[in-house]
Amino acid sequence: PALSVIETDNLNIILDPDRLQVLAKKVEAVDKLPRIVEIYVSSLPEIPYTAIGFNLTYQVMNGDIEELLTPSERFKKAFSEYKLGGIVVFNFDEFIVTLNLKSNDDKTIANFNFHSNVKKSEEILERLKRYEEVKERAKNVLEVLFG
Repeated sequence: PALSVIETDNLNIILDPDRLQVLAKKVEAVDKLPRIVEIYVSSLPEIPYTAIGFNLTYQVMNGDIEELLTPSERFKKAFSEYKLGGIVVFNFDEFIVTLNLKSNDDKTIANFNFHSNVKKSEEILERLKRYEEVKERAKNVLEVLFG
């Protein structure tokens, strides 16, 4: 199958017939991602787009999932050693958000996926304008959960 990969020091761009994926390799490159997608979509508006997603990963230092989820005595009895995690799905306007939380030593890893179905290129461009708002929503969720 056709596949194109562009790799730089800051970015990976992966394109196959069904998907465009733009990944930041460094934090400094994160805010460039929407512009790259915008240029691509604006150049090829005739492509039948079906969805857009923003994936954000955060490390929460001293984020205590056990305090947040408080396992029952029955749970503690069933597992002598364990690490807690969880998946939460919620709506944020036209996005369905999946938050995956997992413990990793003294920090919590929070993976957000903001997914939105679309029918045309204009909707992709509209969702791209919400990128900063999406990042802010993710940060607010973590602030509420972990302080």
